[in-house]
Amino acid sequence: MGNGGKKILKKQLVIIGIVVLLLAVGLSGCVNPDQGFCAEKLDVKPEGYYTLSDEYLKSYPHLKEVIIECNITGNMTCMSVPREEYNRANIFLSQCNNVKYKNEFYEITLYCAD
Repeated sequence: MGNGGKKILKKQLVIIGIVVLLLAVGLSGCVNPDQGFCAEKLDVKPEGYYTLSDEYLKSYPHLKEVIIECNITGNMTCMSVPREEYNRANIFLSQCNNVKYKNEFYEITLYCAD
């Protein structure tokens, strides 16, 4: 392969890299720095929910904090969270946003401020 072929290959790789980067940012669901969780305590048991343990929530410290704060205040509670934790939680909460923690049920919503 000559120098012309190598230059074309490099350009293609750069274009592919840019497309992958833009796709990854777009799929994260939030490109702004302010994203987070809101928790609202439910009065009735929902049809579907995830049961969260303290062990599982070690990986989601802000999710645990917003749930505990909601339980203490009795009001909907929202909190900004790091992008990495937001993205990981978005994966499982996109399937079902109801959770059970310590025999209480909560609806967890994700927000992304514009």
